[in-house]
Amino acid sequence: MRLTQSGHESSPRWSPDSRWIAFLSERRAPAGKGRESDDSKEDDSKGVAQLYLISPDGGEAFPVTEGEEEVHAVAWSADAKTLYFATRTPWNKEQKDDYKKIWKDTLQYRAAERGDTIYSLDLAHAIDLHAAGGTRETPKAEKESNTTLSANAIASTPWRVQQLEAAPDGRRLAFVTTSVSQRQEKLEEFEIYSVELAQASPQTPPHQLTHNEAFEQELTWANDSRHLFFAVQQGSVEGKYRDFQERL
Repeated sequence: MRLTQSGHESSPRWSPDSRWIAFLSERRAPAGKGRESDDSKEDDSKGVAQLYLISPDGGEAFPVTEGEEEVHAVAWSADAKTLYFATRTPWNKEQKDDYKKIWKDTLQYRAAERGDTIYSLDLAHAIDLHAAGGTRETPKAEKESNTTLSANAIASTPWRVQQLEAAPDGRRLAFVTTSVSQRQEKLEEFEIYSVELAQASPQTPPHQLTHNEAFEQELTWANDSRHLFFAVQQGSVEGKYRDFQERL
């Protein structure tokens, strides 16, 4: 059964209780948030990738995030009550104005590159906000915000988050990083980290789990939450960088 029609969907993730499918979509956002980033000129035919929910039984998909920065990684908590997602760290109005003043209409990708912020989003609250969308008054701060105000920032990294995975026991969140430019330039940009969710804060650096010359991917927690599996396609976990056959 086909659930969506826009043609701009990606990265579907089933909720552990099978009640929802979370996915990323570049479908056109309503006027205001998520329209166009100040440091890039987007194709006007589509919007910025945001996090959506849809029931597997059908119905209309609805967004649970909004903002000028795209969502590019998402994970469910094991109890299906929380969604975790990552975006490039948003700039405030002063930072954006300073950037435009310096560069004007010139695209300066290096100057705009920056790391990610990881957020948690309470599912019940997000659904309530969606249900009240046509009746509640939008606060001025929310109208001017570049982020999803109902989400809580729990971690930050100087790199781009490629994948998020929550531990089955709900205590930790693991993620693997890649280059903010999405180019393979420095091996140190490609590592695995974990966040202790009970003490999570953007001011607390995530715990780095790997220190090697490999490109890690495909994170999977063991059922006991004590081990984290990953695959390596390039590089080496034992020594200097080298190419070999893909392995777990």
